[in-house]
Amino acid sequence: MNNPILTRNDLLGGRLAEIMSYYMLHQNADRKDFLDIVQRQKGHFHDNAKETTALFGHPVPDEVIELTECLEAYHRHSDAISDTWALEGEPLGHPQIIPPKVIAASLSDFEMILRLLTGMAMLGEDPSGDACFVNMLPSPLRTARVIIFDHECGEPSEEEYYSIADFIVNRWPEGPHISESGEEEEWVCKHSDAALHAIDDFNAFAEAEIKQRPYYHDPRQLFTRTEWMHGHPSGEPTYAFAAKMDKAPAFDVYEQEKPLLAQEPVLATYWMLAHFFLGNHSACRETIDLVKHACALGAITQAIAAALSETLAALEQKTGSVRFGSLNRKKINHLIAQTQANCAPEQLEPSLRATLLKPKGETQTKRLTPKAFQEQIEKGADPLALIAEYPDDVAMHDLALKAIAAKDESFAKIVKAYFSERTDYAHNEWPYSWLPDMLDSRLSLPIAAAFRSGLKFDVENKKAYPGITLTLGKYDDDNALSALEAAVLQLRPEDDRLEYVVQCLHSSKHPRRNEVLQKAAWRLFDILEVARKNEEALSQKRKKEGLTLSNMSDIENHYLAAVHWVLKERMPAAEQIAEKILGFRDLPTLFKRAFGDALQVVGDLGLQQHTGFIADYVTRITHLDVDDANSFLREFTLVRYTEAVIAWTKLDPNAAIQAAKSLFEKNHRPLLRPGYQIRAALSLAER
Repeated sequence: MNNPILTRNDLLGGRLAEIMSYYMLHQNADRKDFLDIVQRQKGHFHDNAKETTALFGHPVPDEVIELTECLEAYHRHSDAISDTWALEGEPLGHPQIIPPKVIAASLSDFEMILRLLTGMAMLGEDPSGDACFVNMLPSPLRTARVIIFDHECGEPSEEEYYSIADFIVNRWPEGPHISESGEEEEWVCKHSDAALHAIDDFNAFAEAEIKQRPYYHDPRQLFTRTEWMHGHPSGEPTYAFAAKMDKAPAFDVYEQEKPLLAQEPVLATYWMLAHFFLGNHSACRETIDLVKHACALGAITQAIAAALSETLAALEQKTGSVRFGSLNRKKINHLIAQTQANCAPEQLEPSLRATLLKPKGETQTKRLTPKAFQEQIEKGADPLALIAEYPDDVAMHDLALKAIAAKDESFAKIVKAYFSERTDYAHNEWPYSWLPDMLDSRLSLPIAAAFRSGLKFDVENKKAYPGITLTLGKYDDDNALSALEAAVLQLRPEDDRLEYVVQCLHSSKHPRRNEVLQKAAWRLFDILEVARKNEEALSQKRKKEGLTLSNMSDIENHYLAAVHWVLKERMPAAEQIAEKILGFRDLPTLFKRAFGDALQVVGDLGLQQHTGFIADYVTRITHLDVDDANSFLREFTLVRYTEAVIAWTKLDPNAAIQAAKSLFEKNHRPLLRPGYQIRAALSLAER
């Protein structure tokens, strides 16, 4: 086949086999064979297309049928085709009509949930790991749009094509020039001037046409609003789902879209699952009923409705088995709790909003509506006075700051930066050292209030405002310390914000600094007590389902930093905390360096009741059998043993000297490398 004379209409479908054969292959014999294979496949996939339509609820784009007719030829000649992209997907591949429970289990597969919620079906991958998907939803172009996914972020990139034909001509544009003797010469562009003009003409036309498509047929928009939930059916929420919930539609959008649900399976499927995981179970049942009476929706959406209906009925019973796919009762309840903790009140059905707001303290917050705020400003009220009068109303604070900024150009820059920086990561250092003027006292209360309000959300949620954690430490005033104290009392031990909260407290010059830092240290033991109770209550089979002493060592526990500083600085609570740590003496690894700090306190304060344990702890090392000359203790273990030896020399010098020889016999030296630290510690006993 020679260079096809492309027109705009060719890129709208109908000549895909010719386009693929010309752009992907370089030898005319291969191109002819390719087209012969495709010709034999013509008409073989219309029944598959009907089955796919019946299952997913939307007619299959004609161009997808064209592509399927070309796939055997493509695979037969794949060795001769550049691996720019490997076409591995099967858009007409689908599950058989299977029971609702099996369909529910299939939702844990990423490609299935993506297909059902966005209409995108896998097409292929490139060598970098990027993936491309075809849009199976209706299009005014009657083509199948190709969307490229960036593998680094797992989201659609800016790159896309308005048809599969457009994708082929743009992704395989070059090939070798074959001389009359049959030898390959340099690679050249296969596009003729007419082809280039046709491509430009097609894209301008397609862009104008595609704007007429409703938003619920746009896979990009559907991906953005549904991404938060893609991992929920598998039991593992997608990365940073709390932040992605910010783009999920509110409940009033459901009310607006309700008339569409009987005709739009992607919307119906989304709202059934979203209501289920949000705990909007009345709305979920309402959506299920709509789906059951909608003949136009696909069999898969109907099966999901049946599975959810059964699950909801089982959840209402206090006992008995509950399943939705791979999820049991406990996992479902946990996912609902996680989701409600990070959603906006507007995403819940109205009857649930008070239930969500009350535990978050929102119902007690004194608020001023935007309308009332504007009325106050028009009457001449001072925005700063309103901030002081409504100290926890973050939304009103934002309006007040904007009102001040409107009359103060310099402050406007600070406010703009604050709004941007507060959604950054917890390690954000704004205001940076070269911007000292950004630390404006008028922001002290609003920043503290925003941070406190953010404690109700997981750190990934933009409403958590983690980017102003270190900012509080720079203010180091009453507002800041109050917010840091709230964080100490509320955050989970592995929360990224907590690391910097403790850092701020350690650097603080505030009079209440020690008090709050000690509260942070005591929080560690509150959590450990919960873990200890779980350890006792949970069977071995269920141990991983809750926080236990066994899995506490697997998380990053930022409260340990507070314990370290309380012990290191010998604050009033140091002795009690050291005693508490030694109460967990069988689990020293839980405390990392803080266990060594506790031993140091024991030695310095002469707490003789621990002498026997410390002697046993030190001498226990002599019983370890070490054959590897390169073996040595890990850093925290070495610190613990070093501090134990020092404490022993202070509590019982004679016994410590007696043990020195056995500790440093030849066969134990490798284990104690660098042994000079313990050797130096033992030398204290001889003084």
